[in-house]
Amino acid sequence: MGRSIPVNLGNSYFRSKTEAREFFQQMLKRYNPGDRVKKSDAVLLDELIKRHPDAKTKIGPGVDHFEVGGADFGSQCFYIYRIDGTYEDFSLHSCVDQY
Repeated sequence: MGRSIPVNLGNSYFRSKTEAREFFQQMLKRYNPGDRVKKSDAVLLDELIKRHPDAKTKIGPGVDHFEVGGADFGSQCFYIYRIDGTYEDFSLHSCVDQY
């Protein structure tokens, strides 16, 4: 059995990548497409997006807020809205796994 790799996000700590992925998947399920993410959840997403392999591009000039939007095959995902009015989706798995 493989060794668990912990994920540290500011003040939040997850014992493994699996635990972190499950936490953020549950967070995502609490919202409907078009919902703006609550500030308490946005604080965690702000830390999570910094782990994305293209974080600099995803964050751009800065984060204004996060929303939930539709994705492929009837699923949903988080979107980052930047202070310049642009936005795009991002993968939770890419952030947690840093690939």
